Amino acid sequence: MKTSPTILIADSGSTKTAWHLAGPEPISFSTPGINPYYQDSQSITAGLKHEPVFQKLAGLKIAEIHFYGAGCSSPENQNSVKKALSVFFPDSEIHINHDMLGAARALCGHSPGIACILGTGSNSCLFDGKEIIADLPNLGFWLGDEGSAGHLGKTLVVKWFHKEMPEYLWQKFSQNYALERNGFLHKIYHEEYPNRFLAGFAPFLSEHISDPWCSELVGQSFALFLSRFVLPYRQSDLLPVHFLGSVALHFKDILQEEIKKSGLHCGQILSSAIEGLANFHAGK
Repeated sequence: MKTSPTILIADSGSTKTAWHLAGPEPISFSTPGINPYYQDSQSITAGLKHEPVFQKLAGLKIAEIHFYGAGCSSPENQNSVKKALSVFFPDSEIHINHDMLGAARALCGHSPGIACILGTGSNSCLFDGKEIIADLPNLGFWLGDEGSAGHLGKTLVVKWFHKEMPEYLWQKFSQNYALERNGFLHKIYHEEYPNRFLAGFAPFLSEHISDPWCSELVGQSFALFLSRFVLPYRQSDLLPVHFLGSVALHFKDILQEEIKKSGLHCGQILSSAIEGLANFHAGK
């Protein structure tokens, strides 16, 4: 007789949460992103209640839950996510950690390295093979997140509004997105998830990445990230620099070029941490 899976692992960004149920019959699935900076425990619970797969999981006996998420660095935010998950799994041992620890474990395994996230948001840390020994202050979406989809989208939209881009690209962007100043500002300052909203403009850069103006904008954003969140680490030129996230993967060639220009050594570039975390918690 097969036993029920006992470990549930989550890797969550602001846009998407990847889940993996470890056991005899592993299950992988995704739900919308969870970020306690923008959601309280009630809204997190309400969102998960609408996920059919997640509702089925609530009926299983799961011994441990390891949740790694954006915005989960403070005890207050960790408790907010833990409270939401406890509604579904009241008897489970729940561990909430920042997404950087998840990235480091997934990318570096048990070896020293620099782990970076380039998704909807961005971040980095210095990992000694066991734990995070240093990080650099990320000021969040409004003041930071360099190199992320949010930063790329924000930079692109500002340049569009000020017409600081080639006319043919300005026309294409105008055709793709019906933006009006007052409506745009209302979404940014008064509606939920402004980071997701602005990250939604980054695909325009991907679609036109062969254009020098677009590739230069992406390269400049990556160069800014490396200068603020990688180069200041001690021995950054000697350690592998790993990257996690959709932005890192989609713009892999440009990222590798900027890494080379900075005199750094590129390690793994992965879209998700979930497979690496599954191996980590399986003791591999």
